[in-house]
Amino acid sequence: MLDQIRSLKADSLLTDWKPTQDTHAISQASLSILFKDDLGDVALRRLQHSVLAIAGELGLVDVSNLDSVLPPELLALGLNPGPSRGVAVVRRNEDGSVAERFEVTRDGATFYDYAYIRWAPFRDRALALLQPAYRTLAENTTLVHAANEYTDVFLGKDGVERPDVREVVDQHSPLIAAAAFRATDDWHCNSGWYEDREPPLKRVVNVNIDVATRGDPGVRTLRMLTRCVERPLEPEAEAPDWSVIASSFEASHQTLKKTLALALTPAATQAISLNP
Repeated sequence: MLDQIRSLKADSLLTDWKPTQDTHAISQASLSILFKDDLGDVALRRLQHSVLAIAGELGLVDVSNLDSVLPPELLALGLNPGPSRGVAVVRRNEDGSVAERFEVTRDGATFYDYAYIRWAPFRDRALALLQPAYRTLAENTTLVHAANEYTDVFLGKDGVERPDVREVVDQHSPLIAAAAFRATDDWHCNSGWYEDREPPLKRVVNVNIDVATRGDPGVRTLRMLTRCVERPLEPEAEAPDWSVIASSFEASHQTLKKTLALALTPAATQAISLNP
C-alpha cells in the first residue's frame, strides 16, 4: 500500500516523466573492489569456494565461469582463451531475469543489484560477499580502489511526445555544463571532481547524465550515473583494514545521495523520496 501511495505521489509531481521504479529511480546499484595484481590459481580457487558458500546462503546459486576475454577474430583462429578470470553467481526473479549478480575475479569483486529496494539490505548482502574477497586479495596485492555506483533512470510518459527534461533535471545545477543542456533534445554531460577525505583514502566523484530515445518503440530516457571511487593516498601502500572500506561505502552512499539531489529539481527529488 505504501509503495502504491508513493507511486501516485510521483505521478502527481511529474507530468512528462516517471521514475523507472514505483518508489525510486534506481535501475542498477553496485559496490566493487579492484586490486593491482592478479591472484594465482590456488588462491583464486580457495576464494571462489568460500564466496560461493556464502552466495548460496543468500540465494545466489546460478554459477558460471568468467572466461578470459579475447577478440572474436583471435578466438576464430583457435587460440586458447587462457585460464578462467573467475566466477559469477546470480539470483534470478521468477520471470528468469537477473535480480542480483556477484562476480569475483583474479583482481577484484563486484556485487550488482538490479532490483534495488533500500540501501541497508543492498549493503548488507554486498558486504557479506565482498569481505572475504577483499581480505584474500589484500593479503596478496595492493588496493586500486573501492567504488559505489548507481544508475537512476526516468522515462518519458506515454502520450508525451517531447518530454521536457527541465521537469526532472535542474538546468542551473553546478554539475551540468550550460552548453550541453537541452530541454527536449538529446544531450550528454559528464563531470567529476576530487573531494576532501581523511587518510588513508582519497575520493573521486563522477556524474554522467544522458538523455536519448532508446528501445523499439523509442522511449525518451533520462539516465543518470553517479559514482564514488575511494583510492589509497599512497598507491603502493598496504591495503587498508576491511573496516575502513566498509565505512567508506557508507560514506560514499551519503555522498551520492547528495550529489544526485544536486542535479535534480525539487519535484524530482520528492517524486523518488530522495532525502539527502
